Amino acid sequence: MKNENLMRAIGWIDDDLINEARLPMPVKRSFTALKKYVAVAACFLVLLTAVLITRRSGNLSVVVGGASVLSGQRESAVEIPMTTSVQLRSIAAAEVPIALTTDGEDVTIISEPGGILLDSEGAEYRELTTKKDISFHWLLQDMQRDNFTITLRRGGETVQLIATVNADSNTLTVSAKHLGNP
Repeated sequence: MKNENLMRAIGWIDDDLINEARLPMPVKRSFTALKKYVAVAACFLVLLTAVLITRRSGNLSVVVGGASVLSGQRESAVEIPMTTSVQLRSIAAAEVPIALTTDGEDVTIISEPGGILLDSEGAEYRELTTKKDISFHWLLQDMQRDNFTITLRRGGETVQLIATVNADSNTLTVSAKHLGNP
């Protein structure tokens, strides 16, 4: 375009357009800061979800003689009646049925002296590790003792099951106690 043509074209520009061009342009709001906060929050939620899923570690639960003595962090005790005081002290051993729910995590069951773990086939163990839910019997061998203990370990969690012989009430009381990290 030649200079003449350019000058003529500029001459035909409306004054309103020239005045409008002089005004500052409105600033478009950019949501980049908001987008960053949303992205950080989304990453935090993904991380939190991953932690909760990996720490899900459902509850370790223990049922003794048909009654729950441990469910998650809730501890309780169950009394198993015996027939007579004479029989309680004169019997050579007592069997306590136990059902353990592991939620697929390794659980090590350790019987302290005086007791043995019996699986469903009758095999005897002092220590047993399982990922599966399991039912077993805790054989208390020396009824002259007053207390028997088995220890359950899962990850950083340690729980003791304590069986206490009470000759006065002719019962065997089994209770659970969280010990926390080993």
